[in-house]
Amino acid sequence: MSKKWLLVFAIVIFAAGMVFAQPQNIITVDIGPTITARNFDRIGAHYGLDFFDTSGFGIAAQYERQINRHVSVAGRFAYLGADLGYAAEAYGIRASIGIDINSFSLEGHARLYPFANGLFVGGMLGYARMSTDVTGEIIIAFGPLKFSQAASLDAARNYIIYGVKAGWRIDFGRPGGFILEPAVGFSWGTGLGETLQNQLLTETGARLAGLDDVFKTIEDSIFIGGIRVSLAFGWRF
Repeated sequence: MSKKWLLVFAIVIFAAGMVFAQPQNIITVDIGPTITARNFDRIGAHYGLDFFDTSGFGIAAQYERQINRHVSVAGRFAYLGADLGYAAEAYGIRASIGIDINSFSLEGHARLYPFANGLFVGGMLGYARMSTDVTGEIIIAFGPLKFSQAASLDAARNYIIYGVKAGWRIDFGRPGGFILEPAVGFSWGTGLGETLQNQLLTETGARLAGLDDVFKTIEDSIFIGGIRVSLAFGWRF
């Protein structure tokens, strides 16, 4: 009889642990990179390129493991892309140019929850790759005569990235289930190998005015470094 009571007692303790245990796994999707991509309009206006048509998109996915009430670790994949396009036609001459810039990153995060609630601060270390593809075409037409010339340039660069972040993980109801996570941070990057502008310079054989400053700004404030606004949602289990 005593063995049966011990078994019942063990089952009760196990069930209570399951009920009151904190969920340790969190999977989220972040639309913050799309907000960052829209900064392309601001960059274009700053350099007098606001006549370009621009579009941008970004997304990130993260898995977080809660080690205890105060510490967690996470792995994150992020993608960011933006396009610039311009076309003009006059006197039988049509010219167009398109610039596609993309980046992706693989990141490791460590988080501290100092008050054992949803508020956190954290650090990040990871790898990123940024690439650009520039295409252009000119078409000259005079009556039945037509001449066209197209060109394409591409370049890519790798980076070591690091950063900091602070945010708030909001549980709806008891811990577990749907969560919302707004956060803000800042990232930096150290480039490896030749810069993108030098790679394009090698292909064209001529320096484009202001290209160094443009790419430096794009790297530091959008695709590799800069302010990072996060608006993630997901599931905690």
